[in-house]
Amino acid sequence: MRAWLMRRAPWVLVMGLLTSPAAAEAPEVERLLNRYYDAQRQGDLDEVVASLEAILAIEPTHATAWRALGYHHQSQGRHTAAAEAFLAAAGEPPQHEMLMAAGYAYQADGREAAATHTFRQAAEGAVTSAAYAQACQARVYTAALMHRRLPSPWGLSVYSDTLYASRFDNTVTENRVRLRRYLDAERRSAVYGMLTYQDDWKSQVVDGIPEIYSDNYVGIGGGAEWWPHPAVRLYGELSYNRDLLARDGERRTGVDSRVGLDAFQAWGALRRCSLHGEWPLAPYGQAYASVQYPSRYENLLGQLTLWQGWRLYRHRMSEVSVYAKVNLLWDSEGLYYNNVIEAGPGLSWQPSLAWPVEIRLERLFGRYLRGEHDEGGYATTQLQLIVSFDI
Repeated sequence: MRAWLMRRAPWVLVMGLLTSPAAAEAPEVERLLNRYYDAQRQGDLDEVVASLEAILAIEPTHATAWRALGYHHQSQGRHTAAAEAFLAAAGEPPQHEMLMAAGYAYQADGREAAATHTFRQAAEGAVTSAAYAQACQARVYTAALMHRRLPSPWGLSVYSDTLYASRFDNTVTENRVRLRRYLDAERRSAVYGMLTYQDDWKSQVVDGIPEIYSDNYVGIGGGAEWWPHPAVRLYGELSYNRDLLARDGERRTGVDSRVGLDAFQAWGALRRCSLHGEWPLAPYGQAYASVQYPSRYENLLGQLTLWQGWRLYRHRMSEVSVYAKVNLLWDSEGLYYNNVIEAGPGLSWQPSLAWPVEIRLERLFGRYLRGEHDEGGYATTQLQLIVSFDI
């Protein structure tokens, strides 16, 4: 009897597997998959969804069904639903292709924060340099503060500049926030409200005697702007300002009106991500020019700044650059800004290309163009932290 059972054991095992619940489900899943393929060929969208949902009711982790459901939702414009299906298909550890598909789907739905998080997961789990570079690049261009927009027709811009200059042993901070309402679909004209704040650590007034190195004020106001060209901005604004330093015989509050023109242009190779450190020596450059008339000073002010640099070193999301800089400041009355030209080398570090933060270290050599200020010129070391973004 025992020998007969031993000879029959393989057949008993096979029959047991075929009659188990799991074995009963496998042919049903295969039938539903064939039903899905037929429905897809025939363009029967309701049947496509019904077939895939029936598969998932039997096998909730069926990767093929989740993937197909994701592409179906994507084709119908339901991008968030597609992203959730792709994430379910990714498995554990997550499959790179499905994470990327989920990130792109979130991006298509305007959910930049979710897309950035998903691309970061894909980068952290990448097993090849090509996969990492793909995820890293996608993360850079979907970072929440770099490409996110407020609901139309609104926009927000923030600029913060903290500068230490060894020449005066002084730190100056300049901060601006603008909330815009765009007047056209192309975002070429807008009205805006603004808050401004600027001060330095060294200016003071002692016994009514001022020792002033920079503007120290807080202001609130509004303006209008127009971009006749993507690199050119014309603007006019009106602001109510309060001086942070009390000087004898001078008003601390006043209304300042400004009209001006800004132009900015940048050039150079596009940034990309690198899994390992590299020395690309890629050239880049920037140019900025502005002319403005502030009624508070009753003079015309101009600025021209040129950078020419090389992207020196990259590692993952971080980049180090070196550059040469020329800065020209002009004042029609020879006051306040002192008509100076500065030039020198600089070093720039961006801790993460996905966020608008830059740290600069510069050594500038300057000379006054007219007046009786420091005829021999000067040298200064500057450390600067810049945060700037538009959404």
